[in-house]
Amino acid sequence: MKTLWRTMAWDWRLLARSRIGVAALALAALFIALAAWNGARFATQWQAQARAAVAAAEESRTRMLTDIARGEGWAALPFSAESPIVLPPAPLADLASGRADLDPRTTTAFTFRRQHELFRHYEIDSPLALAQGRFDLAFVLQTLLPLLVIVLGYGVLAEERERGLDRVLAVQQVPPRHLLAGRLLARALLLLAPLLAVFAWLWLAGDATTGHDQRTLRLAWALALTLGYFAFWWGLVAWIGTWHLREGQTLLALLAAWVLLVLALPALVGLVSRELHPPPSRFELIATARAHEIDGIKRGAALLGEYAHDHPELDPEAGGNLPAWATTLFLTTRLVDGAVAPVVQRFDGALAAQQQTVARWQFATPALMLQRGLVAAAGTDERRRGAFIGQARTHLVDFRERTGRMMLGGELLDAEALDALPTFAFAEPGDDVAWRAVRAPLGVLWTLALLLLALALRRAGSGPAA
Repeated sequence: MKTLWRTMAWDWRLLARSRIGVAALALAALFIALAAWNGARFATQWQAQARAAVAAAEESRTRMLTDIARGEGWAALPFSAESPIVLPPAPLADLASGRADLDPRTTTAFTFRRQHELFRHYEIDSPLALAQGRFDLAFVLQTLLPLLVIVLGYGVLAEERERGLDRVLAVQQVPPRHLLAGRLLARALLLLAPLLAVFAWLWLAGDATTGHDQRTLRLAWALALTLGYFAFWWGLVAWIGTWHLREGQTLLALLAAWVLLVLALPALVGLVSRELHPPPSRFELIATARAHEIDGIKRGAALLGEYAHDHPELDPEAGGNLPAWATTLFLTTRLVDGAVAPVVQRFDGALAAQQQTVARWQFATPALMLQRGLVAAAGTDERRRGAFIGQARTHLVDFRERTGRMMLGGELLDAEALDALPTFAFAEPGDDVAWRAVRAPLGVLWTLALLLLALALRRAGSGPAA
């Protein structure tokens, strides 16, 4: 153990003289600080957007009640009511944005809205942001952290061999295994410090809207994933370092591994998943909806008769004061929803199949395991998004049917009727759902890391360097 500590102290002095360690530490701190700031800003914007949507709905309700009190007939008609549908910020939106910076997070339910039209306006800030993704902590940990590990570690053993330091260390009875472990540990601690610091900051700066225990648990999962990924790359650096390559050859091998594992394989998995399960054409969805809308307008009177037959408790004459277009549009909306449901289901089925394919093939590369594990822990993955879309569609149907029945039954809105209408409250998926997505990548990452480190230490040998 004493030899290990001496080796670490010697390596720190070596790094300080060469300034590589200082530069790597500064870059790591800069990247992590920028990503943490960007993630905090994204989470704050999400929270502000959610509050603004709720506030706008409250203002609209106040104006409606004011108009009703003034005797404005249109304001009292049930189809004037709206219901905000808001997705609250994810538990760790400041860690990994996932698709949350693209997918809509707010929408509105009203009498004439169709399910497939709920989420059409995506949150696209700029084409560059859409192409590159958000610069968040997940991106830094997945993409940039391995590069810093490579910069610090590629010459751990090759440098000794090329400069003859291995012979000097052999005279001083320093075992190669202690040399490798000491230098790896010394350099890993340089990058580990800002990592632990940013996770401590995330824990201390938790959003009050997220339960403290829930955020702590998910941060612990994310930290365990990150450390496993971190250990994997140091294990890979150590293992390749025992191949007796020159410094330049070692660097090229590690950079090739980075390109393959971080860039190529994740892109290939995404491409294969889309080719295996292509979604239906969106033109088919638009054409189907338009054709049935035209048919519904033509069959307006027949649709009203069918609805009255299915709901005999409603008096078709009670809503006689309604404009004809409102009755026809409501019934046509129901018809279009039913007609396009098979196409929407094929879309949903194709997307679900793509995600299942990616989930199966994520183990082809540690980068994809880390990315999927972090977004699952953060709550910005497809599971939470799918839960939001499903709950939003259910709420839309409930709200539309309630206001439509009121409309056809001749009822008018007042404060009591508005309070009785359905409201949307997102039911957060349980932590067990996120844990099922995190546990497999977590176990595989640590298994690979420990295996590579064990192989490297074994190849380094237990005797003095020769």
